[in-house]
Amino acid sequence: LLSALEENQDILEGTSLFKKISRPVIVNADQTPQYADIRRAGHEGGEFLFVPKRFKAQSASSVDPTRGAPKSDAANTTLELAFWQSIQSSNRAQDFEAYLKQFPTGTFAPLAKSRVAALQETKPSNAQNRSSGQPRLDGEWVSQVLINPFDKNDHYRLHLELKQLGRKVLGAVRRVSTPDSPRKIGGSKRGIVNGVLEDGVMTFEEPFQVLMGSKTEDHKRTYTGEILQSKIAFIIQDTMGNAPIEFTAKRQPTP
Repeated sequence: LLSALEENQDILEGTSLFKKISRPVIVNADQTPQYADIRRAGHEGGEFLFVPKRFKAQSASSVDPTRGAPKSDAANTTLELAFWQSIQSSNRAQDFEAYLKQFPTGTFAPLAKSRVAALQETKPSNAQNRSSGQPRLDGEWVSQVLINPFDKNDHYRLHLELKQLGRKVLGAVRRVSTPDSPRKIGGSKRGIVNGVLEDGVMTFEEPFQVLMGSKTEDHKRTYTGEILQSKIAFIIQDTMGNAPIEFTAKRQPTP
């Protein structure tokens, strides 16, 4: 991280910084880095911008000492453009309000004001659509066929038994080998914990244990699922440093 920042000569977005350092981390450590909002941590969107000191110095020198007003220069223009590019696809009015606070007479100020007005008008209807269009989770959901990356003969499906109680999600996960799997593994049912449903996104954890030599280690898999009309799009990340697994699950018909 420090090397990437020291070598950087321009205004750098957080996403670009992540791309620079993710591969060195993966090949030198037992970690799979991710770049995303931390859920339920009070995040409100936006983006990190890493600005070299020389830009700050240029910005300070561009202020007219007699009037206190910043002059138009390349440094300010570059900073404004980087700010705008980081929020232009946002669906949050707060991001455009932050731009207007920083650049009240900026190049994109009229467009930012228009976006704020449009987002504030559509917010209630969007919330209503999410609430009415989101299916309940109760029932059994089954994934497509998955292949163990460490054992290509291991083919299986995940069976998710879910129960929705308000914002809470309860249930269990079963791992079932497919009929044509060259290797059959008897998967046990594991209960899920810390299940929460919020704004159409469900998260829960599946605790499990791994025998390492003569010792047993406690681990967990974190499931993050975006609830769509007829399926759930999942990403699983475990605590053993393996690569994330992406899959979709469809509801099983009720007998």
